[in-house]
Amino acid sequence: MSTRKPLLTVAAVLLCFPVTGSAQPCPGQGSASLVVVSAAPPAPGGRITLRLQGAPSRPFVIAADIGPGPVFRPRVGTICLDLGPQLHVLANGFPTGSPVLDANGLFSLDLFLPARPALDGRTIFLQGIVRDPSAPNGFAVSPRLDLALERAVIEDFGTIAFRDAAATTASWPGDGLASAVAGASRNVDVAPADTGFLLDDPLVRTGSRFQMLYAAGEIGAQPGESIVGMAWGPRSNFVFATTYASMKASLGHARAPGISLGLAFDANFGDAPTRVFAGDYALPNELNALWFPWPQFETDFAFDGSRNLVFEVDVPPGASTFQLFRANSVAADPRRRVIGASGAAVASSGERTVYHTRFRLTRVHSIAQSLFYDTGIDDPDYSSVAVRTASLPPGSEAVIEVEGAEDANHDGVPDPGSLTGFRSDPDEIDGSRLVRFRLRLKVNAAGDPARVTSVAIAFH
Repeated sequence: MSTRKPLLTVAAVLLCFPVTGSAQPCPGQGSASLVVVSAAPPAPGGRITLRLQGAPSRPFVIAADIGPGPVFRPRVGTICLDLGPQLHVLANGFPTGSPVLDANGLFSLDLFLPARPALDGRTIFLQGIVRDPSAPNGFAVSPRLDLALERAVIEDFGTIAFRDAAATTASWPGDGLASAVAGASRNVDVAPADTGFLLDDPLVRTGSRFQMLYAAGEIGAQPGESIVGMAWGPRSNFVFATTYASMKASLGHARAPGISLGLAFDANFGDAPTRVFAGDYALPNELNALWFPWPQFETDFAFDGSRNLVFEVDVPPGASTFQLFRANSVAADPRRRVIGASGAAVASSGERTVYHTRFRLTRVHSIAQSLFYDTGIDDPDYSSVAVRTASLPPGSEAVIEVEGAEDANHDGVPDPGSLTGFRSDPDEIDGSRLVRFRLRLKVNAAGDPARVTSVAIAFH
């Protein structure tokens, strides 16, 4: 239930009096109640929220035990827990007077249920005690809360026994962690023959809103790769020192399959674009820059590799100078570049122009996939899937799917044709005796990985 707390902190209430067995029931005493208010079924590896109610602004204890008691404490009353070595104190305001119930007499506790096989299908017993002068002996004791946990398939990554070696590309060495692994980065240059025109948008003194369209085949992204950075080609390799303040840069998949942009900027995106940068873009003087980076991305762009790509930059006015770009440009259709005023909804012009651009791609997604686990029952009803992370840096992610299969002869091998396919909703694999998971783990643009410590798939 929790890392065990020293019991001395509640000794004055729970442990300093002799224990005497009692056959009386455990309805509690005074005005106090302890209930579960979260909707998800309680299961190992999941979270629940407890709510204690009692006298306003009074200190309290919430404790859990594996045994239901009851035991009688003189000067306190009947406690509906064993009060033995497995007692866990989850919150304790008696020694210092804090925490206390709020002005409405309420306190909520968010509780993680460890992903431990020993908790599989167990019942945990909980009780709240509130210091209340109006209650018998000065303590209000809630009726015992019996928390029946779902059964669960649990993977704590402490071994590689259930690692699907053929499908796993993430790190799963058996040390208690599954971690995203970044693949090698590579550059892809889109650089058609330079036609020599002096093109300067969007990095101009007056500012502009600009879009460029790149064909999916020009970039050639591979499965699992994201665009993590871009660079532009300065004409004559010259970069002029200035700052473009409050610049915004976005990437998105194109709405239309053809190689052409419309004049309405937002209509060119097939789905919501990803803002990869927002801030000041400061440039130094450079005399030999074959490629110069756009600002460091704040997040990667998960390019699916099958649709065309739209790159947008919006630069407000105010810079001290402009930049010139290498490009292939023809005053003709289809429009690969459209340009308008900064913040404009509609471009003022466009033509067949492709700026020289270097894309940096990195495989940021990796897979931790398990073998099939046997639930031990032929018709399980799956209720939840819980993933416990050790670290989830901004821009990283840990996404889980589950797959079920039947096993009529109980040999641990999926029956032919019974695979459900991987599903994000565990209800879609109900009735499958066997179950496995696939974790899609991601590193962020800075290379920081998602790390997972456990997976629990609950069922009954």
